[in-house]
Amino acid sequence: MAFLVLLLLLNFVFNAINAQSTSTIIKPGSFLSPINNSYLLSHSGQFAFGFYRYKNGYSVGIWFENIRQKTIVWTANRDASPFPSDVTLVLTTEGTLIVRPKQGQDVLIADTSSDNVSRLATSASMLDSGNFVLLNSSGGIVWKSFDFPTDTILPGQRLAVTGKLVSSVAESDHGSGKFLILMRSDGNLVQYPVGAVLERGAAYWATNTFNAGYGVSLNLDGNNHLYLLNDTGFNIKSINTNYVNASGKSVYRATIDTDGIFRLYSHSSNRFDDWYTEWSSSNYRCDPLGLCGENSYCVMMDEEPVCQCPFHFDFINEKRQELG
Repeated sequence: MAFLVLLLLLNFVFNAINAQSTSTIIKPGSFLSPINNSYLLSHSGQFAFGFYRYKNGYSVGIWFENIRQKTIVWTANRDASPFPSDVTLVLTTEGTLIVRPKQGQDVLIADTSSDNVSRLATSASMLDSGNFVLLNSSGGIVWKSFDFPTDTILPGQRLAVTGKLVSSVAESDHGSGKFLILMRSDGNLVQYPVGAVLERGAAYWATNTFNAGYGVSLNLDGNNHLYLLNDTGFNIKSINTNYVNASGKSVYRATIDTDGIFRLYSHSSNRFDDWYTEWSSSNYRCDPLGLCGENSYCVMMDEEPVCQCPFHFDFINEKRQELG
């Protein structure tokens, strides 16, 4: 009798786990929802795509699922309001991936609608690379999340000409933040405060490859190497020159963090470990221009950046001193 109860209990747990994610592919007629069948897993289980808890609702994104820290690496419509729990994510027969509310307008995630049937998506899949893709009837990729990065690139992903990564507002707020890194058309990879790209002297870090010409891209490979390629495929600059493919490190990501610093991270095969910083664009965390907002300045205290006001001035909001 006890053995039967145990079997029933194990079956209940197994079904409860699978209720959250049993799919590996989305096709017209199937769907994801925040409550049931909420995400797709890649084949290895390393990455997930779907709904995740965000603020007072849910967002659609991609994250590392196979480690303790469910690190978000891509968010769809990152500046939109969170979704309620009664929406569904569907791939339509017209080739659009949408979030459909019970009432109101559909929210577009990806669009491959076309008169050319070879460009029309008939399924969607989460790849082990961290790339979420829409596929045509022949299995060819017609849309991929790698082409629309938010604040992170992954191994095998490139930041092409005029491509940019924009920091998040905060660790708990994935909206567009205050800093960006831009792959310029002259071949220079540059960091700026958002809104100051055209201002002289606004850059606070660059690769100084401004004579490299058009067609340069930022690349990250699976060996912990961050580098620039020109349009002929030649490596014109290794950004982390002392890179080592460390034994036991299974995954990497390059992220422009909320503090404006671009960092390359590694994570070991132990899912309970933390991310380790392999390289950063600056070791001085007050470098990013605009970190503290107008009429305030940054100082380092106990290895942390702290915003301060000039004498006789007060912060706009003591709880958010970065506002100035």
